Order: sequence, then C-alpha cells, then structure tokens
Amino acid sequence: MNFLTRGIMVAVTTSAAAAQAQWTATELDGFAARGVDGSAVVGESTFPYQALLWNLPNSPAILHPTGALRSYAYDTHNGTQVGEVVWSFPQAAMWSGSEQSYVDLHPPGAARSVANAVHGNTQGGFAVFGTQHAGIWSGTAASWVDLHPAGALSSIVEDVYGTEQVGLARVDGIFRASLWEGTAASW
Repeated sequence: MNFLTRGIMVAVTTSAAAAQAQWTATELDGFAARGVDGSAVVGESTFPYQALLWNLPNSPAILHPTGALRSYAYDTHNGTQVGEVVWSFPQAAMWSGSEQSYVDLHPPGAARSVANAVHGNTQGGFAVFGTQHAGIWSGTAASWVDLHPAGALSSIVEDVYGTEQVGLARVDGIFRASLWEGTAASW
C-alpha cells in the first residue's frame, strides 16, 4: 500500500504474520508526488512547476518540455507517464521517461485537456469543448474518444484499467460516480 502526500512518499507493507507494519520513507522535498507504479513515482517540482519522474532511489528525470510554461505528471504505468503541459493553455501530455519522449495528446478543437490516468495503452482524462468531456486516448491526439454522456453538464475520467474507465459525470446538477467501457454509450 502506498501513501502519497505533498513532498513525501511513504511506502507501507504489512504481513499477516506480523502485527506491526514495516515501512520506509523517502523524502521528496520540494516536490508534489502524484502517482506511483512500483518504484516509479511521478509528480512535479513545486517551483518552478516541472513534471518529474523518479525511479527510486535515483534522482528525478525532468519530463518538462523545453519552452513550456509549466508541466505536471499525474500517473505512471509500465514506463508511460501522463499529465498536462501548459503552453498558452493546458494540454494533455504523455511521456516515456524523458523530456524528449513528450507526446501532445491535445484533441483537435479542444480549449483545454488533461490526462489523469494511464494503464497499458490507454490514457484517460478530459478535454473541454464548451463543457468538460471525459475521454480516453491510445497514444496520440487523433485517437481521442469522447466518453461524455448525453445530457451531462460535465464529465471526467479519473482512472483507467484494462477496458474500463471510471470517473464522474454531472447529470441534473448531481455528480454521479461513472463507469465506461470505451464509448459514451457504455456509460
């Protein structure tokens, strides 16, 4: 079980045979940790805001693309990281461990986009087309699939796993826990 707090990652391991928890702590001072996959941790430095990848115990790798105003990394899985890069406005982003691997996932016509989650070859998050629309990608901006339910005021994908996506949709003024399987119709 992993617990992440601003600037500190603490890994906690328990055993049925032991009544006490075994734990180790790694301080990531001056950083916000956002996602973890094994020993890979993503987040950003808090000033300046630059996306980072730690493969503990090594020093962080900078994911921040040259010329960007800010960048944030929110999740990592099997060597892929996702988040957002702010050029003139926030745009969904994907990396494979380095600044040079940056991929712009921003869907054509969107006013803003963010990738919150990654699992396998699927990235999940949202894009703004007048309203916020939940969606998924498969590695390119052109692969965007709009999951926004009919009649919803807004929606967002918070996590992905296999063929499923989870998040929220605001319908009739109420935020509803939501599950999709790759299409808006599956909501």
